[in-house]
Amino acid sequence: MSNSSMERGDINFRFVITDDNDKQPDLTGANLDAFVEEFKAAFAPTRTSRFIGVANTTLIGTLAADMGFERRHVFNNTWFQKARVIATRTAGRYYSLQCAYPITSAAEYNPVCESIAASVRLTK
Repeated sequence: MSNSSMERGDINFRFVITDDNDKQPDLTGANLDAFVEEFKAAFAPTRTSRFIGVANTTLIGTLAADMGFERRHVFNNTWFQKARVIATRTAGRYYSLQCAYPITSAAEYNPVCESIAASVRLTK
């Protein structure tokens, strides 16, 4: 889902499911730090992205990491976009909600991201 415009900037929300080809164990409190490090390496590997923090939450009824990142414009060097990744690993799959919006609109879009994460359910 997207709410992007020239006035508002780039705003999008994506729910992604991928197979865990490495067959890692389900996310637990014991392996949460390693899980976060995996995502930090994947989402903030360049000088234009930085990791800003993590909190525990739930996604699809299981423990998840709510990770925050910021992105910087390449040309003018200003931090302009907040990216949140709420992710978990269970039953051989990674599940992640990826939310991105301008830093100046974080107060408006943080609750939207949290609402989406709280409402996601798996059905058979």
